[in-house]
Amino acid sequence: MPTSIQSYRHDPERRELTVTFRTGRVYVFADVPEEVARRLDGAASKAAFFSAFVRDHYDCWRVEPGPGSGVPTPVRSAGPEAMRDPPEEWDVVDEASDESFPASDPPSYP
Repeated sequence: MPTSIQSYRHDPERRELTVTFRTGRVYVFADVPEEVARRLDGAASKAAFFSAFVRDHYDCWRVEPGPGSGVPTPVRSAGPEAMRDPPEEWDVVDEASDESFPASDPPSYP
């Protein structure tokens, strides 16, 4: 299991600690007390605390990203070079629209 933590969140009602690693993998640890999450917040090294006090101490499962999973789906970088099928033509309006996605309003131009 990876040890380089990108982010984490604790749900005190469900007693679940969701940890996202820099690899993009997401694990949920069950029955984690709020005190452990607070100690993780205050730890000088999140990875060292996680290795010593979370990993191998709580049951966990891997969560696949996707709709309804509660796990953010990776987002591509803006611009045609990051697209699977880039358009043949690309102008300033296309660039602004792509950079603003998923904004609710498209950019305006005079």
